[in-house]
Amino acid sequence: MITKKVDMKNASKSSFSRLVDYISDSQAKENRVAEISITNCNSNSVEWAKIEIEATQKLNTRAVSDKTYHLLISFRPGEQPSLETLKAIESEICKSIGYEEHQRISVIHNDTDDLHIHIAINKIHPEKLTLHEPYNDYYTRDQMCVYLEEKYNLEKDNHQSKKSKGQSNANDMERIAGIESLITYIKRECDFELVSTWQELHKNLNEKGLDIKLKGNGLIIEDIKTGLTTKASSIGYSKSKLETQLGIFTPNKEPIKAVKNYRRNPVSYLDSRAIYSKYLSEKKNNRDNNSKIYKELRAKRDRLIEEAKKRAKLKREVLKLTKSNPFKKNLYSSINATLLKDIERAKGNYQQEILAAKIIKNISWLDWLKKEAQQTGDKNVLALLRNRTESDNTTHHSNSFSSKYNADEKIVPGARIDTVTKKGNVVYRVANSTIIDDGKKLTVSNGVTSNGLEAAILMAQYRYGNKLALSGTDDFKRKVIELVVKKGIKVTFNDPIIEKYRQNLETQNDRQQRHRSGTTVNRFTRERSGERNTSTARTRTRETKFKRTALSGTINIRRNTGIPITGRSNTVRSLSELSMDSITQRTEVLLSRNAGNDLEERGTRDTSSMRRPVSGTRIFGGIISDDAILAAKKYIEERNSKSNKIFDIKKHIHYNELNLGGTSKTVSYSGMRYINNNALALLKTGDDIIVVIPVSKAIETKLRKCAIGDSITITKGGIKVTSTKKVKR
Repeated sequence: MITKKVDMKNASKSSFSRLVDYISDSQAKENRVAEISITNCNSNSVEWAKIEIEATQKLNTRAVSDKTYHLLISFRPGEQPSLETLKAIESEICKSIGYEEHQRISVIHNDTDDLHIHIAINKIHPEKLTLHEPYNDYYTRDQMCVYLEEKYNLEKDNHQSKKSKGQSNANDMERIAGIESLITYIKRECDFELVSTWQELHKNLNEKGLDIKLKGNGLIIEDIKTGLTTKASSIGYSKSKLETQLGIFTPNKEPIKAVKNYRRNPVSYLDSRAIYSKYLSEKKNNRDNNSKIYKELRAKRDRLIEEAKKRAKLKREVLKLTKSNPFKKNLYSSINATLLKDIERAKGNYQQEILAAKIIKNISWLDWLKKEAQQTGDKNVLALLRNRTESDNTTHHSNSFSSKYNADEKIVPGARIDTVTKKGNVVYRVANSTIIDDGKKLTVSNGVTSNGLEAAILMAQYRYGNKLALSGTDDFKRKVIELVVKKGIKVTFNDPIIEKYRQNLETQNDRQQRHRSGTTVNRFTRERSGERNTSTARTRTRETKFKRTALSGTINIRRNTGIPITGRSNTVRSLSELSMDSITQRTEVLLSRNAGNDLEERGTRDTSSMRRPVSGTRIFGGIISDDAILAAKKYIEERNSKSNKIFDIKKHIHYNELNLGGTSKTVSYSGMRYINNNALALLKTGDDIIVVIPVSKAIETKLRKCAIGDSITITKGGIKVTSTKKVKR
C-alpha cells in the first residue's frame, strides 16, 4: 500500500467541486465507483456536501495557497480488502496527517489494475476556519503505511524511493502514456562509463542526437531535434561526478552529426510498429478533421460578422439621406448597438461550436489501445497492453481460475466488458459480479453472486478447457465445486485433493437423487398397493381367464402391469391413476357382408358423430396443434442463432432429432417456455443438448410440478415424470 499527494501546480485553478466531480464520475463504467463516503459534513448528499465545503473555504479570506488536499491511497495488484478495512485505513491515514476533524469526501475506485481510494480534503477547519498544511507529510504517510500493512496483514510495499524527481516523472510518463521518455532513451543508448574525455562524451552524445551543456550550477542534456532537456543528475551523472571522472567541463566545439534521434515510440517488449502506425494515422486524421472543422467555423464566424457590418453600414447610409430628423442621433446609437449585439452573438455561437467540436480529442497511445481492445477485441492489441512492461511474478492470493496450459489471449464472446485497464486486464460485469481476465487467470471479485460464479466457471471452461486450476480461499473452492456438481458442468481440476472432493460430492449427489426417485410414493400409491395385496387370488383367476379367452380369438384387454382393467381393485377415486391399456390381439372387423339377409339395410354407416373432434399431431402421447409445432421450431432457431454470440447457450434440437436409443431415453428437466400461449418443455440430454418438445395441457401440468434437474423418461408412447419436489400436506 502506498499514498501520494496530488499537487495542484496552480492554486488559483484549484476547485473542490471539480475534483469531487472527477472522482465520483462513473465514466459509463459500472465498476469504477465502488463506494462514496462523506465525513464531517451535515449532509449525506455529494452535491450538498460540495456546496457546504466550498462555503467553508470561502469563509477563510486570508489563505492564498491551495485550500484542497487531494490524497491517493493505492493497494498492490490483486489486493481486495473488505469495505470495513478500507474505511478504517482511510480514517487512520487522515488522522495521522491532522485532518481527522476536517471535511472530506472519499471515493473507492475499481476501474484500474490496483484498487485505490481518492480523498478530497478541505484544508480549512470547519470551526476554527484555519488552514492546516501538514509538514513533511510524506514521511508521516509512509510510516503509517508500514503500520497499517502489519495491522491489516496487507502485502508489503516499498516506501523508500531511491529515484530522483526527474526519473519519477519519466516513469509516470511511461506508465500513464505508454511512450518512452527521454531519460530512458539516454540510459539505453549512451554509456558514460566507457568515455575518458569530454570530447569522447560529446561525440557519443552527438551521434545519438544529443548535446550536453552547462545551465546554472549543473549540466543538462538536450535532444537536438525536439529541444527536450533533462538534468544530467536525473540519469545518475551530476556535474561533480562527471568532472571527477573527466576533468573540468569543456563545451563541444565540433559540428553535430546525428546518426539517430530520440523518438516518442511506445514502451513494449513486442513488435508494435504496425499497430502504432495505425494509431498515428488515426491521430493524424482526427487532427486534420479538427483543423478542417475549426477553419469552417472561423469562416462562418467571420462571414456573420461581415454581414452584420454591411447591414449596419446600409442602415447608416439610408439614415444619412434623411433630413431634419430630430431622432437621427438616437437612431445611429441604435444601429451601433445592434451591430455590437450581432458581433457578440456570432462570437458566442463560434465558441459553443468549437467546444462541441473539441469533444473528439486526440487520446494517448495507451488510452487508444484500451479503446481498441474493448471495441474490437483484437488479441494483438491485448498482447501489447499485457507485455509493455516486465511481468509481475508476485503471487497474489486471489480467488481465480487458471490452467497450466497457455490459453489464447482472446475476449470471451457475449460477455459484457465494463472496461479494459492499461495493463490489459479485461473487466467483465456479469450478474452483478466482477470477473477480471489478465490473460493468465480469471479472477473473481469479493461478494460474487451464485450466477456470477457460474458465469465465471463457464468462462474459464471456454478459455482454458475442461481441466482447471483453482486458487484462493477454501470457502471459494468449496463453492466452486458444489456449483460444478449441482449444475452438472463438465470440468475437472488439476489439484488431486480438489478433484477427489468433486468426485465424492458427485457420487453422493447421484446416490441421493436415486434414493429420492426410488422412494417418492404418494398416498394413493400406498392405498392401491394395499388393495392389490388383498385381492391377489381374485386378480390371478381373472388374469388366467383372460389369457384362455385370448387363445380362442376374442379381445384380450390387460394393463401393462398384468392386472386386468375390469378388476374391482380400482375404484372411481383412483381411476385416473390407471396405467395405459392395450389390445394384445386384433379381432375380425364386421363388414356389410356379415349382416344377415333378413336385415332391412345391409350398408355401413358413419359413427364419427359419437366421437369428440380432434385435430393436430400426436407427440409422445399428446395431441399437439400445428401452432405449437411452429412455435417450437421458431424458438429453436432463435436460441441456436444466439449461441454463436453468447458462449453459455447450449445447442437446441427438435424433438424429432432425439434418438431414443431403442424404446426409451432418460433426460433431465430444464424448464418450460411459452411462445404465443404454446407450452414448450425443455429437456437436457446427457451431452448438454436441449430438446424442445411441445406438450399438451396434461403433460404441462405434470412437468410444472417438477424441479430443475428431475429425471424424465421419454418413450414412444408418452413421457414419464419422476419429481423430487416435496408434496405440501
